Amino acid sequence: MAGIYLHIPFCRDACYYCDFHFTVSKANLQIMIDAMVKEILRRKDYIKDDEVHTIYFGGGTPSLIPVENIKILIQTIKRNFNISKDPEITLEANPEDINPAYLREILITGINRLSIGIQSFFGKDLKFLNRTHSVIQAKKSIIDSRKAGFKNISIDLIYGFPGLTKNNWIKNIKTAIDFHVEHLSAYHMTYEPGTILNYRRNKKRIIEIEENESLEQFAELTLRMKSAGYLNYEISNFALEGFYSRHNSGYWQQLPYLGIGPSAHSYNGISRQWNIAKNMSYIKQVKGNGKYFEKEVLDLETQYHDYIMTSIRTMWGTDTEYIRDKFGLKYYNHYITNAGKFIDSGDLNQNGNKYYLTDKGIYISDFIIKSLFVDR
Repeated sequence: MAGIYLHIPFCRDACYYCDFHFTVSKANLQIMIDAMVKEILRRKDYIKDDEVHTIYFGGGTPSLIPVENIKILIQTIKRNFNISKDPEITLEANPEDINPAYLREILITGINRLSIGIQSFFGKDLKFLNRTHSVIQAKKSIIDSRKAGFKNISIDLIYGFPGLTKNNWIKNIKTAIDFHVEHLSAYHMTYEPGTILNYRRNKKRIIEIEENESLEQFAELTLRMKSAGYLNYEISNFALEGFYSRHNSGYWQQLPYLGIGPSAHSYNGISRQWNIAKNMSYIKQVKGNGKYFEKEVLDLETQYHDYIMTSIRTMWGTDTEYIRDKFGLKYYNHYITNAGKFIDSGDLNQNGNKYYLTDKGIYISDFIIKSLFVDR
């Protein structure tokens, strides 16, 4: 099995927290889509004959481009890859782009899962984050998507940022549950270099919230989502039974994926590569059959680290039989020895050859991952 990710690098405005590759100019939109179509054709051998079970439009803001372009990209993929009978095809969308007419159009293209970037149901928070939609649009986007026939809706929320009160965070969680969305991704605010919020933090114009407050917000999140019947299948992700993101789960389960578009990453188990994050350079190199990506061949230690870092974050955990068979006794023994102390401390659970983070262990997951790495 494999997945295909398409990076659509266009946005209406810059969110103050975002460090993804994007532009607010749509002047080169059509030639960008043409280049992405050509890249699909150039890369059709990358995942060989693996059955493609997920297609994911991310960005940027995929809902900002004409639906006809979405249709062309999907059709090109279907003509050139071995697509499963029931692929998950996800479109990231902003609430202000969603309306009944638009939803009818994208359903026809084959999109069957929406990931709506809501972030908050409070106007004050949306303004702080520089989101361009309103609270009314946020709620209406979910209602309209459901009425249009979408049965797999995910929304994004952000917590851990200045000004977000405990009561408002609880209300955000409750609103998501009340809408009965199938999936929720909830991310803690991070201050990435080059973003407006990081600049303001460095200038002391905003102050990060205290760690205890962040931990309290995460605790409210996990408690309320689990009580409502959602599986916390990855640290930041919650889903009703059968509705976890198949595409993102592929990343965490080490399945191969192909990335199309500027800044997109690809992985096939033995190497990873990433496209250049400059739109015109990407377009020029793809169209001229030039080199538009960098590549890293993964040694065994890097592959082991990648496996630990991704798998332990999920409800499927790490598998010591897999570690022994793929990486050998050196890594197997290292893992068993170092995981043992976290079992003793109650931060990891063991069920046969599977090891999982406990509710307590989630809070120190980064430390656990680092401890399970092999020192270079």
